[in-house]
Amino acid sequence: MTFRKLVEHVLRVKITCRRRTIREIVQYMRRIEVMFPDFGANGVATLSCEECAEVVNACWQTPATRNKARRILHSIFAHAIQRGWAEKNPLDGVARESVRERRVYPLTLDQVRRLLRVVIRPEHSCCAPAVGLMLWAGIRPNEVERLRWTDIRVEHNAIVLTAEHTKTGGARQVTLHPILQEWLKKTPWLGMLNSRITPRAWGRRWKEIRLLAGFKKWSPDTLRHTFASYHILKFRNFAQLQLEMGHASTDLLRTRYISLDDITQADADVFWGSLSRLLAEPRKTDLDE
Repeated sequence: MTFRKLVEHVLRVKITCRRRTIREIVQYMRRIEVMFPDFGANGVATLSCEECAEVVNACWQTPATRNKARRILHSIFAHAIQRGWAEKNPLDGVARESVRERRVYPLTLDQVRRLLRVVIRPEHSCCAPAVGLMLWAGIRPNEVERLRWTDIRVEHNAIVLTAEHTKTGGARQVTLHPILQEWLKKTPWLGMLNSRITPRAWGRRWKEIRLLAGFKKWSPDTLRHTFASYHILKFRNFAQLQLEMGHASTDLLRTRYISLDDITQADADVFWGSLSRLLAEPRKTDLDE
């Protein structure tokens, strides 16, 4: 059994898995095929730990992506062992790398205003719903791309994320806060109700919006961190925030997401208050503070 045939077999038997899982396997294995076309051509049983480590280190540049590649390859070889096509998993000898968490700072109120004022312009307003969902619901960038308008349940004040939507594979409901409802009413509801919330060329449009708002450097989870920090200042409830963000415990919230150095309780009141007040120019006293 060659490595290529093994991957094809895994994709066939995992056809009932989440689409995201299938896409990731295809994406990662395609890179190996391009950079190492002869990898495993003599059979998966002949592959060594050293060969696999060389491929992983050459194909991916960051510890996080190398760890992910290792996990995917490990599961593929585990399937080969179950089928009797290999006796051992060569990825057992490829150590997981430690990943240093980079601190992501939440946006200040002034930065939130700058971003919203750009995205609400007519030429960018098609992106406004997605931005609002990331900012006031803590939805991940990849999750918002999979959402459809039917997933927003206004009558229940909730946004429903199914297992196919989420990064972790667990379904969750997120509160549709009043300011988010107000924001969505000011933005266009695009196409049919079953259409995606993000517009075409979403990635390019979103990058352009950030640059126009003055953000040259941007972490993908900036709005999620912003949501979490303002949420804990306003509602003071880690258990509720854990459910909103879809985490198994509150530990990650306390170590990664909560950064309260540059925002205050008063800022949180404005962030979760009325949209008109949030978008208004800060008063002189606010600037003096």
